[in-house]
Amino acid sequence: MPRPAPRFHDFIGHKSLVALLRRQLNGVQCRNEPFPHSLFHGPSGVGKTLLARALAVELGTDVVEAMGYDDRLTLGDKLARLRNHDILLIDESHRLGNAEQEMLCEAIDRGSIPVPAHKPADQPVGTDGRRALPPWTLILATDQPGILLDALYKRIVIEVPLDYYPLGELKEIVEVMATQANLLLSPQAARLVAEASGGLPRRARQLLLNLRLFHPDAENRQLGIPEVREFLAAHGFDEAGLGPLERRYLEAVARPRVSSLDSIAQALGRDRAFVRRQVEPGLLRRGLIRITPSGRQLTDTGQEHVRGCGPTD
Repeated sequence: MPRPAPRFHDFIGHKSLVALLRRQLNGVQCRNEPFPHSLFHGPSGVGKTLLARALAVELGTDVVEAMGYDDRLTLGDKLARLRNHDILLIDESHRLGNAEQEMLCEAIDRGSIPVPAHKPADQPVGTDGRRALPPWTLILATDQPGILLDALYKRIVIEVPLDYYPLGELKEIVEVMATQANLLLSPQAARLVAEASGGLPRRARQLLLNLRLFHPDAENRQLGIPEVREFLAAHGFDEAGLGPLERRYLEAVARPRVSSLDSIAQALGRDRAFVRRQVEPGLLRRGLIRITPSGRQLTDTGQEHVRGCGPTD
């Protein structure tokens, strides 16, 4: 399923943020300046990377993509590839080591980086043994901005907070994704997929990919509510759009004295980081659980959901 970077006018949702970025973009283009160093933060799967790519399309620049687990040498090589006004996009930037973050601070402040020992012969080097960088932009994408070093955070000019998508916008995204995949969905079926996606376009994309496989003739006939409900039920989703892992979480919290994150993770057979980042956000957003100093608890809505559903196999 192709996922081309959209232009701003094609980007669905986050309208106020897109409008802000457009204003900033107009300002830098009028002054022929690079876009300010930015931090895109929000839950995993809400479109931080896609929005950064859309920004690059609007700027008419290239994106050099890096990951938070890149070491200093790899990161230096990617910085060296930047051309005038290009963007260095670092996904999962909270995973950057201290040395890598300090190098980014140095690159921002001095406009140059130390030349590695394996420097290619065609790369110019100053008399101080450093390689000058053209005007450039750093975009950090993360769902854990608090882990970044304070020194790097202070050099960020623009913060772009992205949140879960409301149902109406996510339904529109599902319809666009389905069209890109040549998948025929009725409006009601698209809404069902959006409801099961928990506000996350990434999850919607995964569901659509699996829906195509579940119904091999999906490109030749329109899928309606019965076909999507059959698919969701086969994958363990209930009427509220919760998957089996989310329901098992609720059942674990409903049991006496099983409310710590460690206990829940053990009951689910997952590590605590996975539970905290992949399972709990959707339940919190739906108002099914609350996190208190004494542990995880079900809300009244969460208790009603557990009572209304049978045990998960």
